[in-house]
Amino acid sequence: MTLGLRRAFHLTGFLFIAGAASGLAGNGAGGNAVIPDTPLGRRVAAYVSVFNSGDETAMIGFWTANFTAESLRERPIEARLPFYRRMRADMKTIVPASVEESSATTIAFRMKAPEGEGIQFRFEAEANPPYRLTSMRVETVDAAPEKPAGPAEPPKASDEQAAAAADEYLRGLAARDEFSGAVLLARDNTPFSEKVYGLANREFNVPVNIETRFNLGSINKIF
Repeated sequence: MTLGLRRAFHLTGFLFIAGAASGLAGNGAGGNAVIPDTPLGRRVAAYVSVFNSGDETAMIGFWTANFTAESLRERPIEARLPFYRRMRADMKTIVPASVEESSATTIAFRMKAPEGEGIQFRFEAEANPPYRLTSMRVETVDAAPEKPAGPAEPPKASDEQAAAAADEYLRGLAARDEFSGAVLLARDNTPFSEKVYGLANREFNVPVNIETRFNLGSINKIF
C-alpha cells in the first residue's frame, strides 16, 4: 500500500531513546536487546555501533568490508550514503528493543517508538561462511496488538461520498504528519478522484503535486 511504502522510507517524526551500542552483543544492560554472538550477529552489532557513531568514513568502511560484492554492485556506496544520512537525521541512534528472528543467515530486531509503532531492521546474509551481508531492510511495523474489528461501515452511496470520506481521512493524516503522497481513486478503471497531500521535501517546504516523482522501486531494500 502507498502509506506503508511511504512510512517504510520516511521515518521523520519518531523519537528514539539513545543508548550505548557497547551493550548490544553483551548482557542486555539497560534493557537493550541482546544481539546473538554469531558471525552474522557480530556484523549486525558492528553496523549499529558504526551507525551510532555518525562517522561516514567508518560507515563506508563497514559497507565495503561486510556486504557481498554483488550487493555493492547492485547498490553502490554513493547510492547508500543519502539513505544513511536520512536515517541518521531521523533516528540519531539505533537501540534494539527486541530480537524477533535469528538464524545463521537472518537477524531481525525492532526498535520502539512512542506512538506504539516500531522500526524493524532485517539483515540477510549469504548462505555460507563468512556470512557477509546481502541485504538490509528497514520498515515501519505495528507494535501494538490488533484491536477487535468493529462493525463494518456501510458502503458509500456514491463515488462522491467515497472521495469525500477518503479526503477527510487523508487530510487528517497529513495534518498529523503521518502521510504525504498522491492518491487516485477509481472504479472500473475510471478515476473519480485524484488529490495530493503533504510535503515532498520538508527541508524546503515543497508540497506534493501531481507531477511529484516518488522512490518506489524496491524502497524497503535501501541497503
